[in-house]
This record gives sequence, C-alpha cells and structure tokens, in this order.
Amino acid sequence: MHLSVSVLGAGFFGTTMAHLFIENAPTLLWCRRPEIADEINQEHRNSSYLPDHAIAPELRPASSLARTRSWPSSYSVLYEGRSAEDAYRGTTQRSPGSENEAD
Repeated sequence: MHLSVSVLGAGFFGTTMAHLFIENAPTLLWCRRPEIADEINQEHRNSSYLPDHAIAPELRPASSLARTRSWPSSYSVLYEGRSAEDAYRGTTQRSPGSENEAD
C-alpha cells in the first residue's frame, strides 16, 4: 500500500509532524502564509516556529488549499489551531483572538 500524508498547519506542531512523517511517506505541509511555504521550499527552514532546525528537503510545502485538497493523501493530520480548522472547512475567516495561532 502506498502511503502519503498531508498536514494542515505549519506552526511548531504541524511542521514537526510533517518533518517526522517525511521519513516514511511523501508528505505535503499546508502553510496559511505563503512566505512560510516559500521559506520551507527554498531554505528548508521555518524560522517563524523552528528557527534552529533544518527541515527535510523532501517535504512539500503548499500555501494553496486547492493543492492540498488535491494531494492524494492516505492520511491527513489536522492541527488543532483555529486557522487550520477553518481552512479545512473551506473558510477564510479567522475567529476573534486567533491571530497567534498556528500558520
């Protein structure tokens, strides 16, 4: 069986989980902020949440939710942060007080 994983949320937890999953399966990491996806793709770092750690170059970041939804995932991991939950439901609205939650 071919496994693949998608992780929604590129904060500390989501990035760490995606980095661990990539050792065993193709993994896509959805980033709400395009600049985080660009940094992970180009520099293999997420300086906003894991400034002292390199990220596996095989990890595929995406800031497009449409790309994330089209990724052939066997498993999806949804971080409990509000922005990831809203994105999964297809909304772009942020809840009050959520500005410090995972990207």
